[in-house]
Amino acid sequence: MTDIMDDWLEVDGNLAYSDLFNLSKKEYELKYNKDNMSVGHDLQSGELFLFDLSEGFRMVLIAPVASGKTYMMRSVIDRIYDSDAYHMVFLTDVKNEFPESCKPVQTKFWNFYLKGETPRGMPVVSFRPVFFKEHKQGMGGHSIPFGFRLSDLSGADFKTLVDYDDLPPLQKAIINNLSIKLRKHKNFIETKDDLDEFIENSEGLTRDSQLSLQLKLNSIFEDKFISKPYVDFIEFLNKGYLISINMTKFTNLGKTSKLPQLAVSIIRRSIATARIDKKLKKRILFVVDESNRFVPKDKDTSFKQDMIESVETERSYRIDYMFAYQTVSAVPESIMDNSRYVLVPYNAPTNVFKEAFKSTGVYRGAFNQMSRMIARLKTVMKQTPYSWLVIDRHKGKYNMVRFLSPKSAHKTG
Repeated sequence: MTDIMDDWLEVDGNLAYSDLFNLSKKEYELKYNKDNMSVGHDLQSGELFLFDLSEGFRMVLIAPVASGKTYMMRSVIDRIYDSDAYHMVFLTDVKNEFPESCKPVQTKFWNFYLKGETPRGMPVVSFRPVFFKEHKQGMGGHSIPFGFRLSDLSGADFKTLVDYDDLPPLQKAIINNLSIKLRKHKNFIETKDDLDEFIENSEGLTRDSQLSLQLKLNSIFEDKFISKPYVDFIEFLNKGYLISINMTKFTNLGKTSKLPQLAVSIIRRSIATARIDKKLKKRILFVVDESNRFVPKDKDTSFKQDMIESVETERSYRIDYMFAYQTVSAVPESIMDNSRYVLVPYNAPTNVFKEAFKSTGVYRGAFNQMSRMIARLKTVMKQTPYSWLVIDRHKGKYNMVRFLSPKSAHKTG
């Protein structure tokens, strides 16, 4: 949408939208494939609105509470999956709500489809790390428990785990040596006793220093981070399943726990590596809900560093992302700069609209006129449920979009 919206929003001082068209009575042919995907209707023209999938598909949702985020995400995700171009991974399902998508959408939403579309469930499988201990948490019921091998940890993971910057030089050298050996020989260390033996046989450490390092590293065994059963996520993806990682009540582990961050970092990295190594033939779409907690702007975490490196360097492998934040100010600059689409719901506060326009640089009018323009946008959007402002940073334009109904079920309140 361009500045011509001023011409059609007001006719003799009155909004002209209500008589322009009736979206629910229009029929459109199904249109989505690996390069384009119909997701809704433009509120200005009434025509189909399409996401461009031909380049890196990166999206940031600015979704305050009660914004209709779940409805919109299901609408887009269901159609991306049906394009048959993507493997789908819900990295941070903090309510275990995505398994609900195994069922077709509720009948009350069967009113806004393209011609040829039908409701249907999606093949979602939920997993939950063993260190949570309780695996029947959240909306989706039971999740499959799984653990990690010590060799799954990267050098950066080890450094995060032991607060590497605070270690004395000899302990740092041992951590570096451990990560190198595990990269070369995956089964070099499998048990707590193996790890203790490796540290004790390392030269130069006093007994107290050995015990200190053992204490830091042994926690991942005691907390069952390193634990069977192991899961081959690549096999599940290649069989057509959507993967969901159940992170319900992750905050109960305490603010200092590094395990949730390490878990999602390892899973993301293993799947991305499989894509780079061509063990996964389709593109990858990682969905990162509650991004303000997992990829925060004001705090450095191993997962945040991993994500920023990925969005900056892995676009050519078609490793794509959908981030969901509650505010624009919480989005790291690198995430925003490397995302094409920024979405704001109809009921977001005016300041959220302002921040979205400022951060994307799409609004080219006088800033003292921005509040008036946003008020008009919000007036139109409030007349249409589930509508969102979609900012396309690549094209330098914005549209008001009413998204299609999801195909799969989702919790509603």
